[in-house]
Amino acid sequence: TKKSCFIVSLGAIFYFYEYYLRIAPSVMKQEWFGAFHLNATRFGTLSAYYYYAYVPMQLIVGLIIDKFKMRHILTFAILCCVIGSLLIAITNLYSVASIGRLLQGVGSAFAFVSALKLAATWLPAEKFGFFSCSCAALGFMGAAIGEITLSQAVTTIGWRQATLCFTAFGAILTVVVWFSLNNNNNNNNNISQSLK
Repeated sequence: TKKSCFIVSLGAIFYFYEYYLRIAPSVMKQEWFGAFHLNATRFGTLSAYYYYAYVPMQLIVGLIIDKFKMRHILTFAILCCVIGSLLIAITNLYSVASIGRLLQGVGSAFAFVSALKLAATWLPAEKFGFFSCSCAALGFMGAAIGEITLSQAVTTIGWRQATLCFTAFGAILTVVVWFSLNNNNNNNNNISQSLK
């Protein structure tokens, strides 16, 4: 149905969005050097804070998604990315920017698995493989497009304004997810039913 396609597209869009956050330091390197008074080591550490949160979260994300409602999980995850981006955009402090990168990593850790969970819940089982591959491709497309569009945005309006723009996009996505999903959305698991 159209509603099913819309719901699973929200997960795919979040996965696309988190790739923007992931590649942002490589695009904004020189700007971050000046804003946060970095050297090469501190820049590498600041960029890596994303993965300090992202990698350990992969060990528990699946358990969390199986236990709690997707409405709450996705809202929380996107909100972490939004708050993290906002902190980076408005601060000149290395410590605050580091917290922002950590929050981005925490939120982004949910993106791909959440998209798969939505697909498993809302799509027929025979469409799951196609969606999984399409979603993965969309994420890498986000990285490729992000390099170009972020570079142009940074050149045109500055890195802080560019960061605020995709912070605003994430905030809009958060609201859409909250009102589009309800607490009964994941009661009908098509893949589980197909295996019975």
